[in-house]
Amino acid sequence: MGQYTPGVIMSLEAGADLSANQYCFVMAAGTGVAGNRKVVAATANASTIGVLNNAPAAGREAQVIVTGSAKLKVAGEIAVGAKIGSDANGKGVAVTGAGNYISAMALTYGAADNDIIEALVCHAELGGTA
Repeated sequence: MGQYTPGVIMSLEAGADLSANQYCFVMAAGTGVAGNRKVVAATANASTIGVLNNAPAAGREAQVIVTGSAKLKVAGEIAVGAKIGSDANGKGVAVTGAGNYISAMALTYGAADNDIIEALVCHAELGGTA
């Protein structure tokens, strides 16, 4: 793996047991409570906050990389430079086409389910011309 250089790491509360989600995408917990700073595992094509850097139980501190490079667990082949979104389990998958959220860009290659690659965390949505 290349040089791993996370940028901003936020400390948020795990809104569920995330002990099996280290290096996966997370998203905001949808309770709508003012001041809520909880995260849960991302779902398919979710607008994510970042990549979970630890493996907390519910109610514990979740360290989320929101910018910079991160280790990312993928759900299949990912080419270097590929745009990455989340699958139903928060793992990275290559995305193309309008309406897909981009949560990262691959900096290293991954070939199989559960491979861990290095990815640059970013946040965007593919438009109609991407």
